[in-house]
Amino acid sequence: MQVALTLFYFTSWESMRATLLQFLKRHRMTWLLCALATTLCGGAWHMAALAQTQQNWTFPLRRAEWLIQDLLLRKGAPVPINKDLVFLGIDSQNYGDRFFEDEVEEMPVLGHFAKNYPWSREVWGALVDRLADAGAKAIVFDLLFVAPANGDEAFAQALKRHEDKVVLAANLTISEADGK
Repeated sequence: MQVALTLFYFTSWESMRATLLQFLKRHRMTWLLCALATTLCGGAWHMAALAQTQQNWTFPLRRAEWLIQDLLLRKGAPVPINKDLVFLGIDSQNYGDRFFEDEVEEMPVLGHFAKNYPWSREVWGALVDRLADAGAKAIVFDLLFVAPANGDEAFAQALKRHEDKVVLAANLTISEADGK
């Protein structure tokens, strides 16, 4: 089996342009077949995904973008971990039976963790206070607090005390008023 390796050395932009154009002309049919195959495969994949989702026609394209972004983030150049950022996750393995009785007596808000999620807003108020007291520069909630709930007053007071540090999520919807 014979393998051909082409090395290019350019002395100017013009020589690079001329060599590239010559290379593309020489292999024109190969490039056209590759472009056609890519277009056909992408179109078939798009139609198959569209048939499965029964949603608008852009969903398969968005899904492809998400997959490519995920791949780039996983396989791309490593980024150093920022030691100044702390992410708190909510899952049943990180709460529940994790607290001793004396801890719950000292901080009654911990008793809410033994209950099912969503917890009283008092928990979120205590979390804001604890994080702010620990020196957090910003506290960002990626949760929506849409309906009134138990502990709203305590949460509102904590937000007011640390309003310069807390960012709440929002879900903006645009509605047409008066039929316009």
